[in-house]
Amino acid sequence: MTDTFRKKKNLVDALSETLDRHPEVAFFCFDYFDTLVYRIVEPEHTKRLACRQLSIALGGDPDVDALYQWRKDFELTLCRQNEKKGLDPEFSLYDLAAVFHEFLVPRYPSITGLYDKDRFTDLFIQIEMTIELQVQRMFPDTEALLSSVKKFGASVFLISDFYIPGALFRRFLDRHGISRYVDQLFVSCDYGLTKFTGRLYGVLIEHLGAEPETFFMIGDRENADVLIPASRKMKSMGVGGYARQGAAPERATMQPSHTFESITSKRRFPSLIGKNQKDLFPEFALTLWHFIYRLFQELIRENATRVFFLSKEGAFLKELFDQFQQEQFGTAVIDSHHLRVSRKSTFIGSLQPIESENFSRLFSQYRAIGPRDFLLSLNFQEDEAKRICDALSIPFDVRADDFSKSDTFSTLLQSKKFRESYEDNRRRQKTAFLQYLESFNVDFTKERLHVVDVGWKGTIQDNMYFSLNREADVQGYYMGTITPTHLFRNNRKKGILFSNYPVKTPYYDVYAENPSLFEILLSSPEGSADAYEIRDAADNPAQMSVEDEFHAEKGVVVKMSITPEERAIFSEKIAPVQDTIRGNFKHFSESWVVSESPLPDAEWFARQHARMIFQPTPKEIDFFKSLYHFENFGNIEFT
Repeated sequence: MTDTFRKKKNLVDALSETLDRHPEVAFFCFDYFDTLVYRIVEPEHTKRLACRQLSIALGGDPDVDALYQWRKDFELTLCRQNEKKGLDPEFSLYDLAAVFHEFLVPRYPSITGLYDKDRFTDLFIQIEMTIELQVQRMFPDTEALLSSVKKFGASVFLISDFYIPGALFRRFLDRHGISRYVDQLFVSCDYGLTKFTGRLYGVLIEHLGAEPETFFMIGDRENADVLIPASRKMKSMGVGGYARQGAAPERATMQPSHTFESITSKRRFPSLIGKNQKDLFPEFALTLWHFIYRLFQELIRENATRVFFLSKEGAFLKELFDQFQQEQFGTAVIDSHHLRVSRKSTFIGSLQPIESENFSRLFSQYRAIGPRDFLLSLNFQEDEAKRICDALSIPFDVRADDFSKSDTFSTLLQSKKFRESYEDNRRRQKTAFLQYLESFNVDFTKERLHVVDVGWKGTIQDNMYFSLNREADVQGYYMGTITPTHLFRNNRKKGILFSNYPVKTPYYDVYAENPSLFEILLSSPEGSADAYEIRDAADNPAQMSVEDEFHAEKGVVVKMSITPEERAIFSEKIAPVQDTIRGNFKHFSESWVVSESPLPDAEWFARQHARMIFQPTPKEIDFFKSLYHFENFGNIEFT
């Protein structure tokens, strides 16, 4: 029995009629694409989008055009090889990934350093799945359709000519929430046999050992889903998927569902970033997305396999970096870690023994400080610092215009108590900090250390570099750099969005006008790293959870510091803004994944950022004026 191949406005009613007329039907078989779900782009376009994402993950070389052409050639070759084996012209995504890797490695040796065969295959598969999941939409009546069949008591099978194996295909059903309705999948690439030839239907019938008349096939293709199953004595019905809602016609000229000509227009811009009257700094998500995208490109070019995000701002940046990778590739191409470090926590361990230390790295940035500022920056406890000053009869809180040349500083340097405490603290903090680095199981003297921070001079990177006795090869990446310090062959720094060294980059004055905006909106509820301790296992049980402490591996405890006022500000003011950033970041990211158009240029991103700097709303101005920050290094004070 074949129902006329026509458009069904109400499939649920149509199937109910079928069940009434054919009570012998026990097995319902559904095609997937354009029957249960549709794509918002033409099918072949999903492959091109996947090639674009693969090109990005490979560093842009080979480009999308080359990858797409090779893909078409490889698919054809695999189909022919399958036919020579007596099967149908079909291929599996896993076989395609293997052929790609074998082809690319000798031609692009840099790929070998990033991806062995297994890692490349995983990347290839995850990208494909990510694109498919992004472009698929379920028809509004699909769940009701499947539910009605299950209520009747019939079994439901999904049968599809597709190159993604059933084990992965199940993820599509999970995403749409319809897995519970489907008893089993029959996907052509798992068997090398297709619906188009009818041989996949033979597999289905033989597998169940039932009469063909007890099967009912529903799909959108007249030949593969209606006529061929009918020729095998199965019942069948054709549905016009394209007329149901929003599907892209398969034979239509390929058109991206979104283009940046529309996405970046003034008309679409507010909706793109979810801007409304309650949002503060909504464009900041675009700035962060632009930074993360360019950071990823830099890391890939450097063949980095892992990256360390520094300081309290690094926690949120790491989160967005991981989110970016999942949204773009479906997997972590580059492993990321959060290093709980600060200028204060890393400074003392980076210094020399007192006999050879002149503290120039502190004084070059902070001239007008006092004994309290100096000692607390060296990680002295405040009560100990005060006792030392009292014993020497020097003013604890009085700042000098140039502390390094003051009598107070000379007196401190000659103090036996200061010298002993300094050396003890320096050794303990350096040992603990290096052990903290070791907890990541990386030999930083052999593997290049890629670090990311908000900016501006790269002081924490310098501290790490000197703590590692200048033996590590450190590459720093920053939102921006403003006169970066201590640049050496193996201690490099790069401002991703802006830099004034060696010359000003384009749009420097836009991004550098208010660097505090970055620091404020990227802050963390756990505060800054204050110091490091090594504790025995008996004193540091794994289940222990102490506020303001982070327990790392190898018995290292990172003591965190945040004032109650700062914690309240984060909870009440910063956290809601970060939630908006997450949503806008995701919206922009997913919009781009399904668009083949190129990204907006650097000027466009700079213009979006410029709105926040040069045309803030009254609400944004009031928000910014209501905040303050406790500076725990250099000038110890609230700002």
